[in-house]
Amino acid sequence: MYTLSFSTAKLISKFILPKPKSMSNFTVRVEHYEPPTAMAVDYRKLQVEMANEGFIRNISKDNKSYHLPTAEYSQVIDLKTNVIFRNGKKSRFQILKDFSVFVTKDLSPREFFNLNSVK
Repeated sequence: MYTLSFSTAKLISKFILPKPKSMSNFTVRVEHYEPPTAMAVDYRKLQVEMANEGFIRNISKDNKSYHLPTAEYSQVIDLKTNVIFRNGKKSRFQILKDFSVFVTKDLSPREFFNLNSVK
């Protein structure tokens, strides 16, 4: 039987063993540029489509959930930014004619202020 020294075991775990993947925090903003009369209906449809793609309208911190601002969506997942971007705009073309999409990625928890808590 062969026994590894502590320093050898540490080197193996640091450089050879696969590291666990950490989930990324994505925030996606979809901005609607159409007339205000169409916005309310379109944003409701947008929320359904974004939910179908796995995006949520809440964010959690310290075991509490908070509502995100209008047209802001969240997804915590291990994917590349371009995949999230593509998913974030894919079905919007069916709902919105004039819009923009903005995606951010962060490995650390997101910070925020004064969001309404989910009841």
